Amino acid sequence: MVLLVCQQNNSKVTTWMLNSVYVDIAMGLRPFSSTSEMWLHQHNIYQQSNLAREFKVERKIAKYTQGMFAPLC
Repeated sequence: MVLLVCQQNNSKVTTWMLNSVYVDIAMGLRPFSSTSEMWLHQHNIYQQSNLAREFKVERKIAKYTQGMFAPLC
């Protein structure tokens, strides 16, 4: 019973994922048999680093002293 519910939920999420991306991206997800494999694949391909943004914000913070209220962006 629990396995059936898990399979149904996996199918629902898989359908949602395939319908939420462009067709060419969805075609690349077809070989995966589980939602977790699809999700991990998407994460590995499309993750973006925010290191440059973090560095910029940290530099701006370091320039300010207490009492200054200039925006960070």
